[in-house]
Amino acid sequence: MPERSIATLDLPAAVRTRLLRAGFRSKHHLVSLSAAQLAKETGISLDESTRILQRLQPPFDLDAAAKSIQPSSLASRSARAAISTSSVDLDRILRGGIPVGQVTEISGSFGIGKTQIGMQLCVNARIPVECGGPGGEAVYIDTEGSFAPERIADMVLHTTEQLQRQYSLPAHRLSLQTFLSGIHIFRAHDSDRQLEILQHLDQFCADRNVSLVVLDSVAYHFRQGSTDTRHRSRMLHLMSQSMMRTANKHHLAIVAMNQVTTAISPNDPERTTLVPSLGESWTHLVTNRIIVAWRGGQRMATVAKSPFLDRASGWFDVKVPQPVLLLLPILHLARAPAKH
Repeated sequence: MPERSIATLDLPAAVRTRLLRAGFRSKHHLVSLSAAQLAKETGISLDESTRILQRLQPPFDLDAAAKSIQPSSLASRSARAAISTSSVDLDRILRGGIPVGQVTEISGSFGIGKTQIGMQLCVNARIPVECGGPGGEAVYIDTEGSFAPERIADMVLHTTEQLQRQYSLPAHRLSLQTFLSGIHIFRAHDSDRQLEILQHLDQFCADRNVSLVVLDSVAYHFRQGSTDTRHRSRMLHLMSQSMMRTANKHHLAIVAMNQVTTAISPNDPERTTLVPSLGESWTHLVTNRIIVAWRGGQRMATVAKSPFLDRASGWFDVKVPQPVLLLLPILHLARAPAKH
C-alpha cells in the first residue's frame, strides 16, 4: 500500500503547508513522532500537534489490541537470554551478556575497544547452542571502515579452539568457514545508507536466524559537519525506531557503538567532561547505555542507563589479536539494499 503524501491528508491547508516546509513528505514520517517532537520541528503548538497525530491514527480497537501471555513466548525468551561479551565482569554487570529484544548503546572514546567488543560479540553469536551459545547469525554495520576481517578471523580461531577442547562436536560445526559464513557485513558510507540498511533489517532477518546486530558506529556520519539539526533528529528517530522494531520482532540483540564528545560541566563552567555523542534526545532512543572509559590505565564499563539493569561497573580487557593471513575471501560481505 503506497504511503500517503502530506498533500493528500485530511488536515487544514495551513497545517499541511507548515508540515511540508518542515521537510515532511508522507504520513509515515509523522506517525513515528511524538507530539513534542512534531511541535519542536514544525513550530506548531503542542496541543495542535497532539490533535494532528490523533487525527492520523486509525480507530483503536481495545479487544483486538489485548493479548494474553502465551507459554511459548516465555520459552522463546528464556531460550535466547543474552549474548556473552567474553568478559566475566562485563557479563556480570549485564546479567549474563548483551540482552536480546533491546537496543544497547556502548559509548567510549577512540581506542577504548568498542570495535573489538562488537566483533567478539559477532563471534559469540555464532557459538552453537550445544556449547551454550545462541547458535545464530550476526550482522555488522560498519560506518567507519574500521572492521578488520583478519582480526575477527583470529577471534574465531581462538574461540573455536577453546570450544573444541570442551565439547565433542563434528569438526565442521566449529570450523572457521562455518563461523565466518554467518557473519554478514554491511558498509554504510553515509547517513542515508545507514538509515536504509537499518530500515531493511526486518526483511533481511525474516528468513535468517539472526541473534545479533552491531552498528559501529551510530554517530560517525552525524559528526561530519551536518548543520540541519531537525533533519538529524528525524534521521536518528527513524533509525532508533527501525532498531527497536527489529530487536523486538526477531528477538535479537542490537548493539549501537557511540563516540563521545566534550561537554562543559553544568556545575563548573571551567571544567569539561566526556559525554556520549548525539545529545540528550538520543539518550531516550536506546534501551540501555553502557559507558566504557579509562580508569587508572584500565578499561572500566559502567551501566549508565537501563530500565532492567542495576547501575554497576566492571573492569574488562581487550586483547589485540595477531593477524591471520589469506582469510579475507572467506568472510561474507552482505550486499546492502540498492538505492532507488
